[in-house]
Amino acid sequence: ALTGRAELMDAPEPGSIGGTYGGSPMACAGALAVIEIIEEEGLIQRANQIGQQITCGFELMVEDGLNCINNIRTMGAMAACDLVKPDSTLSPDPHLAKALIAMCASKGLLLLACGISDHTIRVLVPLTIEETLVEEGLAIIEQCLKELLKQ
Repeated sequence: ALTGRAELMDAPEPGSIGGTYGGSPMACAGALAVIEIIEEEGLIQRANQIGQQITCGFELMVEDGLNCINNIRTMGAMAACDLVKPDSTLSPDPHLAKALIAMCASKGLLLLACGISDHTIRVLVPLTIEETLVEEGLAIIEQCLKELLKQ
């Protein structure tokens, strides 16, 4: 509910206040509370740490010879990489992405494919994840890619 002096509350014409994007005082208060928690708990820094950890993991896989990984990128704790044919063409490989997702799922790791060709692997983790779990997930991805590329 919103209350106020009658002359203020009665001033707007019917239909002139409201709508999804009206900036209700309750929603604004909730948004400000969320922003305060984000700042107090350092969640932006935490998201960037997680993204950097995942990026480093993918980069190490490339250094280790998994040249099917390309275009590694992050935005906070959301990371992605493209899976490409392991030749010099860098052609999207949606079949490898689909196989990787299935094999990782069989080992308890859920991944998402996205992108125009469904060849992008997206990694989304909660900000409360422990670093050891991120490492475990990256190890599963690496193990599965190595197995799939042998076939």
